[in-house]
Amino acid sequence: MSASSTPHILSTGPATEVAAFFAARGPVRTAFLHRYLPAGGVPALIGEDWGTRRYYRIHDTARSYILMEAVPAHLPFATLGHRMADFLTVAAGLAGAGLHTPAVIAAQPDDGYILMEDMGDVRFWDALAAGTDQTLLYETAVDVLDHLGGAFPDNVLKLHRYHDSYIHAARRRLVDWYVPALHQRLNPDGLAEEFLAIWDGIEKNLPPAPMGVVHGDYHLQNLMWMPDKAGIARCGLLDFQDAMWGPLPYDMANLLDDIRRDVPADLRTVMIARRTAGLSAADKEAFMAWYPVLALQFHCRIIGQVIRLALVQGKTAHLNNMPRIQAHVKRGLEYPAMRPLKSFMADNAITFDTPPPVDAQTLTGFIRPDAF
Repeated sequence: MSASSTPHILSTGPATEVAAFFAARGPVRTAFLHRYLPAGGVPALIGEDWGTRRYYRIHDTARSYILMEAVPAHLPFATLGHRMADFLTVAAGLAGAGLHTPAVIAAQPDDGYILMEDMGDVRFWDALAAGTDQTLLYETAVDVLDHLGGAFPDNVLKLHRYHDSYIHAARRRLVDWYVPALHQRLNPDGLAEEFLAIWDGIEKNLPPAPMGVVHGDYHLQNLMWMPDKAGIARCGLLDFQDAMWGPLPYDMANLLDDIRRDVPADLRTVMIARRTAGLSAADKEAFMAWYPVLALQFHCRIIGQVIRLALVQGKTAHLNNMPRIQAHVKRGLEYPAMRPLKSFMADNAITFDTPPPVDAQTLTGFIRPDAF
């Protein structure tokens, strides 16, 4: 990334409640591990995600484990929609449908802890970087979605519905967070409501979408590569607690319109053809109509979410993806069904050419109190 396209960050503010929470968790974490791993083992922090979760690897005398540590859902600064109880429910359901999720060894979701199977270190992202065939990886990922889409004839897992979810509601984050950063001022009254009304009109003009279980965060860094297995078992699933009952193209849009890497257009075309090959003509037509809509909804959420993460949690690394996200939004607005949204952007001088400045000391004052 060139210097001219790098977001301008002057300050990320004081330590967040989340950081303070984790800093104080040592004794609670130790007590949990002593209860379920009496043989011992020192937890080594191996990463954290966009939400309020951290991950540790623990080795004892026999094997290794992964400890997920999260801000419990009942606390006010927990990530919206990220409930550990949902993780456990979805994990059991997906495993029962023949998909590879980490086996749970012990859990205290109200305290924010799940001890589970260690699925290794190689994500699809890492395998791709190491030279594994790109087509093989994406074919496997798409075949998992194909299996998932047909595994549940109805909403037997009683999952939240996409249109009632925080993920769908958060498409407004483009207006709530990106626009104030772009214009360096407070949004006028009614801007978000106008934006959402346009989206409602776009969706009403689409055919009914093929529905099923949607992973909700389906990309190469949430898929574990396990080449010693065969078929879809080579793909271990992570970070599926946001699973919903929703339009099946959503996960494909997340996978192929990646904010972290440029997926070749020809590969995208081939993988969409692979995913829709078994659908009826009507479902295929609906799938293709919904795909660009869901992709743009996803990027409208993410383009604001990366700014929100920088201001609220001090996580600024994701801003490096801003140029690619902007490019996705610009491309999505060219889809014919998006003409009303493209006009809204033009009428309100909302552009996607240069990453906006993100200075927490000033931008915080431009975020409306009703921002999502």
